[in-house]
Amino acid sequence: MLSGLLRSEIAVQANINIMRAFFQMQEALLIVSNTQLQLEQIRAEIKQLRTDMNDMLADQNEINELTRAQLDAISDALTELQNQGKHPLSLPEIGYTAIQKRREEEKK
Repeated sequence: MLSGLLRSEIAVQANINIMRAFFQMQEALLIVSNTQLQLEQIRAEIKQLRTDMNDMLADQNEINELTRAQLDAISDALTELQNQGKHPLSLPEIGYTAIQKRREEEKK
């Protein structure tokens, strides 16, 4: 532009330097724009990871509560059985002495 009017070597070099400066500014703006885009993507990924992590922790707490309730129910059942003083399974007697007891009971 300026070099077209002045037609000197200094004007040509100034014009070339101005064009290089504009090109470098354009590249810098593209780099900043790309960096901002990457930063926004990273922020979105972090937000999604936080949401997923909170969901997993909530599920784990729910499972722990269910497990605790089940263990409490088992403990209560065992306490009740222990208080009854009976063995939950009454198995028949076996062996030679058991046969003799049955025969004696049959004779009576």
